[in-house]
Order: sequence, then structure tokens, then C-alpha cells
Amino acid sequence: MKTKKILLALGLIILGLLAGRFLLPSKASEDAVGHDHSTGDVESTEPEVWTCSMHPQIQQPDAGDCPICGMDLIPLANDSDSDEGERVLSMSESSRALADIKTTLVKEESPKVGIRLVGKLGYDETLEKSLTARFPARIDELFVNFTGAQVRAGDPLAKVYSPELRTAQRELLNAHRADPESIYAVAARKKLRLWDLLPAQIDAIVESGEAQDHFTIKAPVGGVVVAKNVSEGDYLKAGEVLFRIVDLSNMWAELDAYESDLGWLKVGQSAALSLKAFPGEAFEGEVAFIEPEINAATRTVPVRVNVPNSEARLKPGMFVEATVSGSSDSSGASILVPSTAVLRTGQRAVVYVEKPDAERPTYEGREIELGVRAGNSYVVTSGLEVGERVVTNGAFKIDSALQIKAKPSMMNPDAGSETVGHDHSEMAMAPAPPALSVEMALSLLDDYLKLQASLAADDLGVSKSALKAMMQVTGHQGDLPDLIHAMLAADSLDAIRRPHFETLSNSLIAAVMDTPSSFPEGLLVMHCPMVYDDRGADWIQATEPLQNPYYGAMMLKCGEVKSKVDSLKGAEIEAATDTNSEKLFVSLVPGYLKLQAALAADDLDASKVALKSMMQATGHEGDIPDLIHAMLAADSLDTIRRPHFETLSNALIEAVESNPNSFETDLYLMHCPMVYGDRGASWLQAEDSLLNPYFGAMMLRCGEVKGLLVEPELTKEAEHKH
Repeated sequence: MKTKKILLALGLIILGLLAGRFLLPSKASEDAVGHDHSTGDVESTEPEVWTCSMHPQIQQPDAGDCPICGMDLIPLANDSDSDEGERVLSMSESSRALADIKTTLVKEESPKVGIRLVGKLGYDETLEKSLTARFPARIDELFVNFTGAQVRAGDPLAKVYSPELRTAQRELLNAHRADPESIYAVAARKKLRLWDLLPAQIDAIVESGEAQDHFTIKAPVGGVVVAKNVSEGDYLKAGEVLFRIVDLSNMWAELDAYESDLGWLKVGQSAALSLKAFPGEAFEGEVAFIEPEINAATRTVPVRVNVPNSEARLKPGMFVEATVSGSSDSSGASILVPSTAVLRTGQRAVVYVEKPDAERPTYEGREIELGVRAGNSYVVTSGLEVGERVVTNGAFKIDSALQIKAKPSMMNPDAGSETVGHDHSEMAMAPAPPALSVEMALSLLDDYLKLQASLAADDLGVSKSALKAMMQVTGHQGDLPDLIHAMLAADSLDAIRRPHFETLSNSLIAAVMDTPSSFPEGLLVMHCPMVYDDRGADWIQATEPLQNPYYGAMMLKCGEVKSKVDSLKGAEIEAATDTNSEKLFVSLVPGYLKLQAALAADDLDASKVALKSMMQATGHEGDIPDLIHAMLAADSLDTIRRPHFETLSNALIEAVESNPNSFETDLYLMHCPMVYGDRGASWLQAEDSLLNPYFGAMMLRCGEVKGLLVEPELTKEAEHKH
């Protein structure tokens, strides 16, 4: 009986609990009523997954920074696209905004490009005049006795005495007295005319009736006396040059054009010129001549531009920058797309085209045929139509998303096939590299060399560190940052090496080869012939021995030195040392030491002041002056430091080591082993307290004292004892 009562009580309790469960609203039910998502009007306030827009494989439960690139994580949207095609990617409007996708309308225009050329102003050779002695004479008086004098046509230059001229005058007078119209009188007059006597001078002789003892030589043309080869009292033979006069009303701008620019250059094109002497002012000129032969050493073609100089403001030897508005040889309009829209790999070129009638942003990959490059655009020969819109910002992100979804993309056109692994059949040619400016290439060089060394050492961690340092320089927007992002996202050394490291290497190599004078001496372009099934690939190293970054320890020594980059060839340095006297290098020392201190102090203005003082010591002609001109034209400390300051330092060190007794200042030889990716560079200081000019405050004490090259006091005492 008691047991039945207990069971009955338990049953009532259970029944009450069940009734409460179904009759009373639960907390979850209340929340559901207050936050109904069925209409889709209100989104969740706390996303469950956070990801990186550049590295979608990163997915974390909380907000924060991407562990690969450091960018802020973003909420992961449910953005699965429908299967609309193999090369089609669809996304939401929010994803499009996060990826910063931008498009441009495809237009049909005449391709034009602004070609930038550099060079110097020189004389117009067609306006030069040499004044030579037509008869033996003695210089009794000089009216123009210095080079640079401005003369006008008919101005007296010199007074000479000549027995031969006196005899010729008598012949004219005798013939004229006998018969002014006779052939003898005409021949005598013609003889004097051929001796450069002006008609007015000949008439004066006839009117006076007497032969003159002295004769005044007058300027046949107006201009500037650029050469004076005589002094008072000199005896001249027929044919000797007295003066050289140049009319500076027109100048020649002697410029250098690269081979890739020749298709855009034509005789008769207008050119806009700018000079450091007249900032903000433009001068007009016209392309007058293009050399028929390429300079084998520089791989450039000399181009001559005629520049009017009626106000005589332009001076020979001035550095000049010219921009020529070039047009293609083909006539008519062409379909043009911005270069940022094109993803290139070997012979293939891919763009992403926006589908106009899609419900949400949708982009389709399409292979196109490219013609010539016109500045920041490409000519498209097939594959696009006028009026379509192509992706100009974010194309690399779309391509990466297709790769992640195992769809065909730029680098993997055969995705989705049965092929497993990395098929390199599409790598018969190297991917086209992003274009780099000289300033960007110099900024990346040190970290690139660290990346190359770490790949050769099979060190993934150091490789990622070098890539992060490079990304700090490039930022996060553009083709180059996208390339570095892709390398950072790689989970293995091989994924970094091929093809991304080759693409990055080719970008740097192109920048170095275009302007080798801007890069450090001794850089080596290496080549491994076995990469990509014996197609081969290149890279840059600071020094030997060869360290192969494509294979690492497996084939560390595979390859060869393809070429050596010299900013100022050793022969040129030696020529500068040979042709300039010791006094030149001695005069450079004070300005050089001020420049070294200014670079160590990160002071651009003081560096320019020091360079100007050195220019006053060297003049404007020769290799060393040209080097100082290049440093003066630099707009940043890094452009002065590397490689120009090293080149100047090496020339001065060589001169000091050759003859230390000529120098009167203590000179210490310093060396920093970390410049140019641990290749190292040297410089001179007046004191042994090390101040690094290559890094400034960032690494002011990095380096060591290699020795004391000049110690004047001890040198003088030793000479005194002897």
C-alpha cells in the first residue's frame, strides 16, 4: 500500500513537470519571439566566424588580426555562389565591398604613351663655326681674349700682320688701277674674299689706295666663343684654328631611349622638357634624329631633340628630362584596357569581366590576346568588346577565390580535371611580372635578398618574415602586394618558390636591367636551367657562391651566373682615377665627409649642400661629376645612399689607398656587413666613432673599423726623419 502511494506521488510530479514544459514559454521561445529571423530584416549581431579578405583559409571564432598578413579580420558571410560556370565567381554586395572590387568600361581609343627620356643639353653642331687662318700671320692684338665671350657677326676678334696678305692687297690695287673690270682685278678681289676678308674690308682697301700693314679678323657669325687657341704674339700657319664659335640660339638635347620605346618614337614628334635649373617650367622641342644603331653597352638608342634657346637661358651640359607623346605605328583606334586589369602568365592573358545581367555581382574569367603596351594600358586584339566592364582592382583576389574553389584560374587553367598535383605545362613561359619603379625596387631589395637566402636554406619561417617586411613596404593594394599576399598564404616552401618567387624575381630583374646605375655594384643575376622541366628560371643574389632558391639543399649549387650588374663599371672608375689628378680627389674629401655625416644623420638637405660643394670642386664633365649629378637629382636619402654613395666611396677609397701621402686628413676605412642583403659596403670617416651612412639612425652603429688609411701627423714625422 505504501509503495503504491509513493509511485502515485512520483507520477503526479512527472506529470506536472511535463505540463510545465509544454504550457509555459521557455527562454529560448521568448528569444525567438523577440528576435525572429524568418523575415531576414535583422542580421546576427555577433558573427560566428571571422576571416581574412586576402587569406580566406584563415577562420577564427573571434575578431582580431590575420596571423599571416596582419590585416583586420572581417565577418565571414554565407556567400556560396551558384554553379554558373567553371570560370564564374558570384558574391554578395558586402563581399564585393570588402574585397574592394572596382571595374572600368572597355573603350576604343587611339593608343598613346608618354615616353620619358633623360640626357644632357649640347651644342647644335650645325651652328658651330671654326675660324681658321687662311694665310700665314702673326697675332699682334686680341680683342677677344677669353673663352665664353659673346660675339656678334662682324665683331673684331684679332689684329694680325701678314706679308702674304700685304702682297695680295698690292695685287688688287695694281689690277684695279689698270682696269677695275679686268679679269685680274676680279681674280685679286676673289682671292681676298676666299681669305675671309669681308666685302666691306676689300672695298675699304680699294678706296684707300694703299695696302694695309695690319688686318682685323672679324667674326663671321654671332655666338659664344667656346674655344680660343691663340694668344698675342703667336705665329700662325695657314689652316690653324684661331677660334671656335657656336650659335646657342638652338640647342640639342641628347637623350637615350630604351629598345622598348622605339616603336613609339618618330622624327617630328614634339617633346616637353624640364630642367632642375627651372623647376615647374616646361620647354618645347622636336625630335630631329634617331640613331640607326643601338649602343651595345647600354642597350639604348641616342635620340636628338632640337630645343629653341632664343633667350639664351639654356646652357650646354645641363641635365634634362624629356617626355615625348608617342603613338603606335598602327593607324586607327584600338580596344584598350588598363594594365591593372590583366593577369599574365607566359603567353596567356586573363581578365575578369563583370556579367551585366546577374542578380548579384558576378565575374567571369576570360582569356584575351594582347597587342602592344601603351603606358598604363594594353591594346587588346581579341577577347573583349567595347562596352564591357573589366575588373581593374581586385582581379587577383577573384582569381585566388577561384583557385580555392578548385575552379580554373590564371595560374591553374586546368582545375577540376583529373590531373593531381601541380602541372607545370602552362609554365612553358614565365608569368609576366608586375612593373616596379626604381624607388620601390630599391626599397624591396634587402628583404628580397633575405627571402632568396632563406629559400636556399629551406627556412620557411625566415621566408615568411622577409615577406612580411616586404609587405610593410608595398602596402596591401595592387598587383605586387597581391603577389606577396599569395606567397604569405603558402603553406610550404615549394608553394612560395614556384611560380611566385620567380614572378617577384623577374620584376626586380627588369627594374635593375632598365636602370642599372641606380642599383648596387656587384649584384648577380643567377640562372638555374632545370626549373619547370628545363625551362629555367632566374633570381638575384648579392654575392657568390650560388645558392639556388628554387630547390634549396636538394640542388643548392645548380645554376650559373648569368650576368653581373655594375652601376658604374670598374673600368669607368679606373678611368676616372687615371684622368683626374690627385688634387681632384683631395678636393673631394671635405665635401665627402660632410655628405657621410649628413647621411648618417638622415639629413637630406645637408646631403644636397655637401654634394653641391663637391660639384664645385669637380666641375661638370667626367664620370665622377656625372655620379654627383645623379645624387643631386635624387629625391630621397635611400636613392643617394644605394648605390651612388657606395660608388663614390669606392672611387675615393681607391684613390686614397693608391697615394695616401696626398691627403691631409685622418681617414678611417669603415665597413657595414649588412648592406645589400649581407653583401656589405664600405665608406670613409674622419673619426673612428662609427656612424653608418647606409642605414642612418635605424642602424647607426652597425659596422666596424677596417683600418686607418691616412694618418697625416705620423706620415709627416716619418718623412721628416728621412
